[in-house]
Order: sequence, then C-alpha cells, then structure tokens
Amino acid sequence: MCLAITKIALTNIEALKGFGISDEMITEIETSVDEFKHLIGSVRNIRIKRYANIKEADQLINAGNSLLKNKMDKMMKVFELTQPVFYDVYKRARVIVD
Repeated sequence: MCLAITKIALTNIEALKGFGISDEMITEIETSVDEFKHLIGSVRNIRIKRYANIKEADQLINAGNSLLKNKMDKMMKVFELTQPVFYDVYKRARVIVD
C-alpha cells in the first residue's frame, strides 16, 4: 500500500511540491518501507516461538505434576505413620493456594 502511494506521489511530484512534499521525503518513505519489509515475517516467527514455548512449558508442568502424583506422593506414604507431622506438612505444601 505504501509503495503504491509513493509511486503515485512520484508521478505527481510537481503538484505535491506546493504542499511541501519533496523527492527526498518520498525517497525516505521508500527507504523506511524497504527497511521494514524484513521485519514483517519476524513478528509471525516470534508469535510462533512464543506459543511453542507456552506449549513446552505446559508439557513440563504436566510432567512435573505427574512425577509428584505418581512418585513423590506414593513415596511420602512411608512417613504417614512414622513421621505424621512431616507428612502433614508435605500434604499441606502440595495444596495450591490461589
């Protein structure tokens, strides 16, 4: 869109000079658009990486929860009778508080 506008502006540069628009200004706009072009794909790549990281974090959290539930909680049952205070503290620490 910007390139189309600058092309039209260049073909009508004489009429635009009365409004304070010069060749240099149009060239500057074209240069800015050219410098921006490589960033267009970058935003998409950053968004894709962010969602991939969120998905990986979710997987890691689920793996951690699974280890706690399937391994650690079962192992802590040993302390339920021998160390009831320790076991109670462990169980309380496992409760998520909002």
